[in-house]
Amino acid sequence: MNTRAKNALLKCKTPAEYIDKCIKSSLSRYEKSVVTREWCKSNGFTIDDIKHARHRHPYWKKKKHKGYKERNLIRFEKYDFSDPEYIIEWTDELLEEFVMMNKKKDGKYINKDYELAEHFGTTIPSIQYMRRKYLYAIKLLKVDKINPTEKRIIKLMCKDIRVRRSK
Repeated sequence: MNTRAKNALLKCKTPAEYIDKCIKSSLSRYEKSVVTREWCKSNGFTIDDIKHARHRHPYWKKKKHKGYKERNLIRFEKYDFSDPEYIIEWTDELLEEFVMMNKKKDGKYINKDYELAEHFGTTIPSIQYMRRKYLYAIKLLKVDKINPTEKRIIKLMCKDIRVRRSK
């Protein structure tokens, strides 16, 4: 094991600095994993701290986003539950059902967008549009200092966005 590279990694103070030097390091993957465990133990950090720093590093962001357009197109085609002959009309009842299913837990949606698309017989982009509309309705109600109840949210979601923005 290259002791100079190992010592350079062990001297890092923060996970972000560690990730930066780890990318530039000449150590093998195995050696890096051994040093990572040692560094975490000596500095009181966890693997989750390393993952957090890694997800924010520009190098890994670039790697992660490579090919995202193609992946999204495949995903949209795979989960397209719309019927070209039937156009879904978002009635109050459907919106009420959507609002009930569009809940978050621990900052993440309970139902994934493709699950909602399948349930409502529509596409992922239309579900994403409805989620933006939902969040915008809540934002408008909060700006007006009105408690965002489900009925008020649904009432705003029934209106066209362009009409709501002209308020």
